[in-house]
Amino acid sequence: MATMVPGRKPRQKESKGIPPLTKNEVIHITSAEAELVPFQDEKLEIYCREHDDIAASFTEAREGRGVLAKLYDQRNKEILDRLVAMRAKSDKEAKVNLDQLKDFCKEFVDTVAERKRTWKQKFADDKNELTTRSTKMGETITALDEAIVQEHEDCLAHAAAETEPLLAALRKHNDFLAEQVAERSEEHDRFMGDMHSRFSSLRRRLAEEREARRERGHEMRQRAEDRFSS
Repeated sequence: MATMVPGRKPRQKESKGIPPLTKNEVIHITSAEAELVPFQDEKLEIYCREHDDIAASFTEAREGRGVLAKLYDQRNKEILDRLVAMRAKSDKEAKVNLDQLKDFCKEFVDTVAERKRTWKQKFADDKNELTTRSTKMGETITALDEAIVQEHEDCLAHAAAETEPLLAALRKHNDFLAEQVAERSEEHDRFMGDMHSRFSSLRRRLAEEREARRERGHEMRQRAEDRFSS
């Protein structure tokens, strides 16, 4: 807002497209203008208030950062303490695991040779057993293949014996259907020819009747005109 002199009414300019002020708005603006003092800069006062508010916000932010810094230091100390405790616990558990691993290694070295001999003997026995079972399974599979081939041939023979009568019946039914289709096609052609001739006769009769009615109407109109003239 520009500098105003109290007691002087602002000059109103009529601008096209700007709606006029209401009475309440005019009273509010006039009272706000009356509160101003001579040579008062309202914009400068607004900028000063905003500057003070911004300075207060910055001060509050600095105080908040100080509190956050203390909080971060406290949390860092807690995390470091927890890390030290975790490291001590990890070292203790690692020592226990290392001792267990040493004991296991000693036991493994002492017993691995005996276990290796036992495993080789068991592997040889299992291999012989698997070879025997594989031979028996091969003989069984060969017998099953022969049985499957025989069953396939029997199924083909049975299917041929069962399907031949059905195929004959289907061929007979197809021949019957073909005869019906031919008869219906012939009947359809005859019916269409009959309908064509009938409709042609009807169209011819309609044309003759239309011509007769037209001539009769013309004669009646002519007689009426003659009577009207006389």
